[in-house]
Amino acid sequence: MERLDGESLAWRLVREGRLQERLIIDILRQAARALAATHRAGVIHRDLKPAQLFLVPDPAQPWGVLVKVLDFGVCRLCEDSKARLTLSGPIVGTPTYMAPEQCKNARNVDARTDVYSLGCIAFEMATGQPPFLEKGVGSMMLAHSVTAPPLHLLDNFVSPPLRTVIARMLAKAPEARPSSMIALDEALSSADAERDQSRSYIAGQVTKPMEAVVCDTIVDQVAPEMPEPPDILGGRTRND
Repeated sequence: MERLDGESLAWRLVREGRLQERLIIDILRQAARALAATHRAGVIHRDLKPAQLFLVPDPAQPWGVLVKVLDFGVCRLCEDSKARLTLSGPIVGTPTYMAPEQCKNARNVDARTDVYSLGCIAFEMATGQPPFLEKGVGSMMLAHSVTAPPLHLLDNFVSPPLRTVIARMLAKAPEARPSSMIALDEALSSADAERDQSRSYIAGQVTKPMEAVVCDTIVDQVAPEMPEPPDILGGRTRND
């Protein structure tokens, strides 16, 4: 197997808490392109989480990291009805990052299931925490199934275009999410471009020459003269 020198996204988040928006988009797009290849081969990951995204230092990349998607040990082979799962039972995956349909049945998954899990990772990269913090497997699965994610937490950390993409990734209904990893990559690219256009517009507005401000009235107020204080000598004034 290939030897990887670097760190997992999980360790990166432990060290930094949250990541810059441009790095978030870069990691998501690289992961989406890698998963698009596995989906074309009929392989659904089903256990995406920060520990499964490995960041290899690479100066040739825009943000200096090459993303590797790891651990397909519980993947689902969509096109092979005779394939056997590594783990038995109706539930497979990590509850913190599992899509609503995966919480119900691990076999009812497709490319959009991985899109949801990647959305959970995106939320965590942006805010420093996953979308749901419930304790216990049952409570966590119920939250993924019926509770709206706290998207307002994204407002302080990411631009509106990226917030919109993450919100679509975390949609409860699979049909409301980007339909594929290719569609997700395109949405992220558009969000990145829209973000740059917005910032360029704002920068242009800020750097416009300031218009002269004319003051119609100038008030020149002089303080009234105050009498000199008496010179006290031995309890008497000098005039005494």
